[in-house]
Amino acid sequence: MDKQAQVTGQGYKDAYDRAMEAFFKEQGQEIADLAAMRQAGADERGIEQEMINAQKAAFEQEREDPYKKVQFAQSLISGLPTGTQSTSANLSPLQQLGISADQASKLVKWINDYIINKPDNKTPTT
Repeated sequence: MDKQAQVTGQGYKDAYDRAMEAFFKEQGQEIADLAAMRQAGADERGIEQEMINAQKAAFEQEREDPYKKVQFAQSLISGLPTGTQSTSANLSPLQQLGISADQASKLVKWINDYIINKPDNKTPTT
């Protein structure tokens, strides 16, 4: 009987060891599954956060758009003259009086003939 008890005891021990091994293997697999699920959740949260950040950046860009358009328009006109300027042609004194060169030469001749060299009995003709 001693041998039978020993075989039975060895059988129980082997069964217990295999059961414990299976238990720990299953526990290890569950831990690995939990770790994988934890990593998948972290990845998903990271993707969602990137989406939130992108949407926030797009919102802020759209919110600032009217102000940027105004600044752009101001930068376009910043170096341009804003007042009016009057320009005039460089005219000679005779042109400013509205006298042509032919009329000016006739006027000079008349002044010379009738004012500077006054003839005694000449009457001016026009």
